[in-house]
Amino acid sequence: MINRKIKIAMIMTDLNDLGVQRVVVNLYNHFSERIEPALILWRNEGKIRHFLNSRGKIYETDTHLSRPRLIRRLKVYRQILAEVQPVIILSFVPVTNISMAWIRSSVPHNIPMIACEHAFLTRAFSTREYRGLFKPVYRMMIPGMYNKIFDKLIMTAEAGIEDAVRHWKIRREKIVLIYNPQDIDDIRARANERFSDEWFDDGIPVIIGAGRLTAQKGFDKLLKAFKILRERHKVRLAILGRGELEGQLKALARELGLSDHVKFLGFQTNHLKYIKKSSIFVLSSIWEAMPMVVGETMAVGTPIVSFDCPSGPRELLDHGRCGFLVRDQDVVALADEMTGILRDEGEARRRADLASKRVEEFSVEIITKKYEDLLFSVVEGRGRS
Repeated sequence: MINRKIKIAMIMTDLNDLGVQRVVVNLYNHFSERIEPALILWRNEGKIRHFLNSRGKIYETDTHLSRPRLIRRLKVYRQILAEVQPVIILSFVPVTNISMAWIRSSVPHNIPMIACEHAFLTRAFSTREYRGLFKPVYRMMIPGMYNKIFDKLIMTAEAGIEDAVRHWKIRREKIVLIYNPQDIDDIRARANERFSDEWFDDGIPVIIGAGRLTAQKGFDKLLKAFKILRERHKVRLAILGRGELEGQLKALARELGLSDHVKFLGFQTNHLKYIKKSSIFVLSSIWEAMPMVVGETMAVGTPIVSFDCPSGPRELLDHGRCGFLVRDQDVVALADEMTGILRDEGEARRRADLASKRVEEFSVEIITKKYEDLLFSVVEGRGRS
């Protein structure tokens, strides 16, 4: 058993507002004194950068780096890792996983590597989540990279693991299930921040969705379901986030005659206070692994309606016990469920209360301990081998 502090290298791209980047921040901030983290980023910037504490050292690879960055970055990774001298490497997204796989031969053999995959792979490849040359390269590398190069692969949902084993030939014994960490005290404190906005304050129910404005998040289906709901109830829709489809979604809102009833709020440093003041949070995604925003909403206490998409929402919401699951991509069913909640607020509140209790299982303290136990186990195992 290792009785000393271990130094780990955490490999990430930047600190914009992806769910996985909030996972990185939560882990970095809450690792115990047993862990000395070094965070290696392409760029030390992004919308959630200010949430990082100052406990460890942060390195950047892309400072003054000329194109093609992906190839030139490998040399910088080697230099930084030689300086940091970690006893284990933890990489968080496919593009950094590939980079670590490519430099594996130049990293001392006694330094193990753990990768994370926060996607439901089959649907991620069927949408525009992966694109360009990266898409075929990652598809080709998945089985060999995760079976042979990395010591372990962390995934965040059981259904995503089954997909990885069945369709992507990753060996089950290589995969470890660890849910995303939720900083519950911080979530609830930020959700209670007071603000004034007549959109949320004049008594008209607000439906809210949040996430990147990309194909994966399915906001076009949310708008279509909201159109049906508007024919039954006086209600509003708020959408938090930015992304490549913002113009198309605003055009769709105009086409559906919803412009006066939909507000695009863009990126908000504190999205939780808006979710707290809303009547229903809706997840309209085509796929998810383990959506951070659903866990946050469970902690906030707003009732949740979600497409039963692969794969995380069903697990997070305990098969519908802690929220409302509707048929995957069924717009009418989504509208019907929202209608039912507005008509029976008591049942919605009951499930939201159950959600607020269940989310304690994903607290940052519990999940960070699981990460630490895995890190120490892998380091010990490599030492024995």
